[in-house]
Amino acid sequence: MNRRQVAELAGFQIVWLGCALGAAYGSSAPGIIAAGMFVSAQLWLQGSRRAVIGPALASGVAGLVAETAANAAGLLSYSAHWPYDGLAPAWMVALWLAFGSTIPTTAALLGKRPIIKAAVLGALFGPLAYAAGARLGALQMTEPVWIPAAAIACTWALVFPALVAFAQSAGRID
Repeated sequence: MNRRQVAELAGFQIVWLGCALGAAYGSSAPGIIAAGMFVSAQLWLQGSRRAVIGPALASGVAGLVAETAANAAGLLSYSAHWPYDGLAPAWMVALWLAFGSTIPTTAALLGKRPIIKAAVLGALFGPLAYAAGARLGALQMTEPVWIPAAAIACTWALVFPALVAFAQSAGRID
């Protein structure tokens, strides 16, 4: 892993923390600003803007749909609801956009069979990220917690590899 990859992945973790802490304190602004700065940096630093834009937008749409569905199903509720209670909050969609901008790097780091690895990693780390966000106060998972955790695992086991496959098919990663 080279310095740029380390910086990119560390930067995403900072965005995640900004989104979660901002939401925990009732504001979408810190997360949206952090994600906007991160995606802007990604567009500036990556060799190809096309490599960032496609996966980021696909991820943003997937996040809007997945988070809105989880909220509508009563699996999750969010601490900062802006702009509308019935939709995924803007800070969460911004987080998904930032995540999508890391797909080319992440997929390259996964090496051979990145789609299979993305499914496994998504199923494992997706619920952990949401549990951490819940502990910080950014969201609430309904009881019993294993039900939303299982739904999150399934969602991430499908969405993460789909984003990797999209990036591969569009020639955005090796």
